[in-house]
Amino acid sequence: MEINAVEFDQVAREIFAPVYPVLAEQIIEQSGISKGCCLDLGCGGGYLGLALARISELETILFDESQDMLKL
Repeated sequence: MEINAVEFDQVAREIFAPVYPVLAEQIIEQSGISKGCCLDLGCGGGYLGLALARISELETILFDESQDMLKL
């Protein structure tokens, strides 16, 4: 089953958008890591990685193998 990148991104932006900053805070709090490098594999539209970058000093690298997701 192939995922439609546009539909996936729409759900990420419209439904899950409020969750990403909360998850980012929890990741920083639970890991205790706020500096260094963060590699977000399978990032989709990159929303979680971007949320992590906003609240930390992490150099965040986003990667998704789907060319359609990278175009978004």
